[in-house]
Amino acid sequence: MELASLKQQKSQHSKLSIQYAVTGVGAVSTVYHLMELLNREQFELMLQIGIAGSFNNDLSLGTAVNIEKEVLAEMGVQESNEYKDIFSLNLADRNERPFSDGGLLNPNQHLLSKSGLINTIAVTNNTISTDEVIIDRYKNKYMASIESMEGAAFHYVGIMQSIPFLQIRGISNYVGERNKQHWKIKEALHTATEACQHLLDQL
Repeated sequence: MELASLKQQKSQHSKLSIQYAVTGVGAVSTVYHLMELLNREQFELMLQIGIAGSFNNDLSLGTAVNIEKEVLAEMGVQESNEYKDIFSLNLADRNERPFSDGGLLNPNQHLLSKSGLINTIAVTNNTISTDEVIIDRYKNKYMASIESMEGAAFHYVGIMQSIPFLQIRGISNYVGERNKQHWKIKEALHTATEACQHLLDQL
């Protein structure tokens, strides 16, 4: 669904060699299928296009954003009414590659600027957030505006493989809202696709 519009307009970018891939739901599936693809071929650029929920009500449904920084939000422990991530637990160095201050930061500022979208911070989870305590943690601890299930895996691979990358997300819903009648999936896909087309036009 998230690739349909891009595939329809492939002919517009005849000067580019584009390969599409569906890497599945979740970080584990994303890493596996992405690495399978990278082991077979070499690429100059990776784009991840999809929909996502937003923690920030100031971001209108149906709009799209760049994800500049990703956080692996579920890697830690809830202990004595406090959440400690893997860095607080000294299980990982918050500045050891691919991490930068505990996050997965996209270093490709030229790509971020070409899409015409604002840059945001996202968290990646295996579980879609509905608990207000957890939602507040992601908003206040990580300053996240966006939640997805694959973004951090994509950033991790892009950084470690030294391949320029960009993640574009259309905002389909506000995190915690489970009534899909209030979602804007079609509009979110349209704006994410338009931003991707705008980027490809400049390559």
